[in-house]
Amino acid sequence: MKSCKVISCALAKGGTTKTTSTINIGAALTPLGYSVVAVDNDPQSNLTTALGHDPKSVRYTLASKMLNVLDDSDGPLMKDCLLPCNMLDLLPSNQKLALVEKRLTVKSKSSILAGQDDLPAELVMRKTLEPLREHFDYILIDCPPSAGLLTINAMAASDSVLIPMEAHFLGFEAIKQTLELILRVRAQLNPALDVEGILLTKFQDRTALAATEDMWTVANRIIVDVYSQIAGISTVLAGLMSAVSVIGAKMSNNQHKVDQAWDWLKRIWIAWAIINGIGAFIAYVRPLLSGLNTIT
Repeated sequence: MKSCKVISCALAKGGTTKTTSTINIGAALTPLGYSVVAVDNDPQSNLTTALGHDPKSVRYTLASKMLNVLDDSDGPLMKDCLLPCNMLDLLPSNQKLALVEKRLTVKSKSSILAGQDDLPAELVMRKTLEPLREHFDYILIDCPPSAGLLTINAMAASDSVLIPMEAHFLGFEAIKQTLELILRVRAQLNPALDVEGILLTKFQDRTALAATEDMWTVANRIIVDVYSQIAGISTVLAGLMSAVSVIGAKMSNNQHKVDQAWDWLKRIWIAWAIINGIGAFIAYVRPLLSGLNTIT
């Protein structure tokens, strides 16, 4: 038998580019000489549509073959169900797959009454895809955004699960749910199931950094503008208050008041030095150091 690896692309959340990831991984593998078939395991049929086929017009689908297994009946050959898509082959999907999932649910609920030789509902896809292992190096299964029986079937039929995760904190709960499902499938149906990895998608390396940088740029500009005003005003005020202190000290005959005046004079210029020092560092020195670090 040909050495084949089956990978499910799964996450219990929509919009995480599971379909796009399936296509891109397949497109990356085929130029390396690997034969790849993509399996659309979603009644929404996004993979089928993305690869250029109309789900309403395809004759044979994944649902067709799974129904053959469920009914233990003959049907179209697997090779007649595959559609060529550039370098990939596709086992398409349409709305009939939703009916298959309902059949699986009924079968799963009634499994406690089933005979020993009856195929469990969770293993229907494994039997369905078994013939493909002889002809392909990779089988990539695009799963629906749920933890239902279609996803469980895919994991039970797979060697590993690839989890595409959107670079957003809302994806963490779906990751937890998916990992729990993998552990359950591994314990009950497929002990060899592995996690292929977590694929970070929709990642923009400037998103968080740019927000921080933009906030700092705006803040820095405000600081520079305010500092330029404060520097002038504080200098004038410090000078006027110093003059008042000096005049008061010269005109007063009370030594205590003279000492107070000189003390206030020192405080004024210390405060002026601190305020202007901090302002100058934030407005001019820090950007200069950052620029030098960037150059080096």
